[in-house]
Amino acid sequence: MTNQEISFGLWIRKRRKALDITQQELAQRVGCSLSLIFKIESDERRPSRQIAELLAKQLEIPTEQRDLFLKVARQEKTVDHLEPISPLASRGTDPSPASPQTQPNP
Repeated sequence: MTNQEISFGLWIRKRRKALDITQQELAQRVGCSLSLIFKIESDERRPSRQIAELLAKQLEIPTEQRDLFLKVARQEKTVDHLEPISPLASRGTDPSPASPQTQPNP
């Protein structure tokens, strides 16, 4: 299935699932209702700019692609501009803290 065949909502759902996040978890992270996430993924609603920015962060959209993501979210560009979602999308940022590096004592 190419991006031309999928909607923005389906793209969001695939991205969320690739990151192993439930709708409930995404709603909590974004600070919105579960109903809103469901409606976005069902293409019943488009996210506001503020919600789209929060979605971009929580869905780990790379910084250099966030402006494009926001334009697609607000229907200024089509979803086929977004990168295809692989079943195991690489997690660009690890939410767990990095282990502290030890500095040699002088």
